[in-house]
Amino acid sequence: MKNLIISDSVVNLSKIDAALTDNACVVKGYYPEEADTSPFVAIGSSLHDAVADSENIVISLEEDKWDNILLGLAGILTRISEETKIFNYTVLDQEKLKIYTQFLTSKNLVFINKV
Repeated sequence: MKNLIISDSVVNLSKIDAALTDNACVVKGYYPEEADTSPFVAIGSSLHDAVADSENIVISLEEDKWDNILLGLAGILTRISEETKIFNYTVLDQEKLKIYTQFLTSKNLVFINKV
């Protein structure tokens, strides 16, 4: 799969560019249960497997959920040799955005802020 979508609400899910939802997957527990999953090619049960199989990770969450997701992803991504892009659709405080950007680029990840 090309894109892994991580979102916490239907509203945040709707903020994601439609082009990024093509050939995308979601993982149980990392997308809103009430969301329509028909546009996605797969619904995975393991975040680790989904991250390993994806070229891009698209995140649209409430700001307070970013820390937990980022730490979990960073642990998985450091074991993957391919360059992964992370697209952010969350409005983050400028200081947090700077910290996340520095942290992710230090892990050889491409961080793209779409907000």
